[in-house]
This record gives sequence, C-alpha cells and structure tokens, in this order.
Amino acid sequence: DTNGDRGRVHFRAYYRAGGQWRFLEEHSEFVRESGRWFYVSGETRDESFKPGRNDACLCGSGRKFKRCCG
Repeated sequence: DTNGDRGRVHFRAYYRAGGQWRFLEEHSEFVRESGRWFYVSGETRDESFKPGRNDACLCGSGRKFKRCCG
C-alpha cells in the first residue's frame, strides 16, 4: 500500500521449528527518497501456529494439510 512517498508492507511467513509450526509476521513502514525505497520501521510477531487437519497445506501443494505436511 503506497501513499505518495510513504508505503506499508505486511507479510506472514510460516516455518517449522522443532516439530512445531510457527509464523513470523511483520507490518513495515517505508519511505521513498530520491526515487529509492528505504525501510523505516516495523512491528513483528513470532508465534506458534496449529493448522487444522482440513486446512490447505502451508507448503503450497494445494493438498489438505493432513495429507501433506501434517
């Protein structure tokens, strides 16, 4: 999302650590100076996550979690 020379980015990345699913999420602020974007600040969250058995798999295969990485 941009507003002139300021922008915001949100992302969430899933990963497995020690047999447990977790996610890292960040809401970031950027500013454009002389045509280039620079990171200003961000708020992060790193938490455990338990996908449901019938949810789509986090690996992107398109299969159900229980039939893929579960």
